Amino acid sequence: MNLRAIIVTAVIFGMAAVFAPLQYLLIRVGGRTAQLLPWAYHTVMVRLIGLKITVVGTPEAAGPTLFVSNHVSWLDIPILGAVLPASFIAKREVGNMGAFGTLARLQRTVFIDRERRAQTRAQTDEIAARLSEGGNLILFAEGTSTDGSLVLPFKSALFAVAEGRDAALRIQPMTIAYKSIHGLPLTRGTRPIIGWFGDMDLVPHFLAILALGQIGVELRFHAPVDVAAFESRKGLASHCYEAVRGGLLAARRAA
Repeated sequence: MNLRAIIVTAVIFGMAAVFAPLQYLLIRVGGRTAQLLPWAYHTVMVRLIGLKITVVGTPEAAGPTLFVSNHVSWLDIPILGAVLPASFIAKREVGNMGAFGTLARLQRTVFIDRERRAQTRAQTDEIAARLSEGGNLILFAEGTSTDGSLVLPFKSALFAVAEGRDAALRIQPMTIAYKSIHGLPLTRGTRPIIGWFGDMDLVPHFLAILALGQIGVELRFHAPVDVAAFESRKGLASHCYEAVRGGLLAARRAA
């Protein structure tokens, strides 16, 4: 095992052990202060891993926002966590992934079960309630992860929170584009090195990434969406998909 990977892993989980009890108390107390510690943790984690983040565009700051993104790797979590004061929406299985699941719960992740349609309304209400409390949420709208070569069509069911709601609900599409390793541009052949997708085991991929060194990634924020302008969640999902897909193509051209 690479010595750098061992050291970085020890520091990352050592910090988690120290921060976890405090974060638990902040969650119990309530309020937006519970977002500050995860932001600080992810900021340090990004530096330890060697992620160089370039931000294009401006994140919505006028109020609670549902950020909608493509999904490439577990690296997306610390990257977005370091840039945005937000919690994530994730499939329920993530909560059962040992230490990683514990960290997800401490960031107040909203877990959803996409297979149980009977729970859709309750899950949608939970997401809406979190936004109403003033918190931002991040949704990986493909419903899965890819190798970063393309953006899969967005699952319209995941946009159910927008149905029957007015323009007070803010939605902003954003694109994650991994661009380089050690300053060398990623190609179709090297792009899957970053991606965590399919049936890949998390721990081996985690350690392999930590051994790479500097990784360049671009985060593009697109124009916020006027929810009231769409008659259906399918139309909204399609619009966000095209924005995110266009952002990936633009990031490639800018490489």
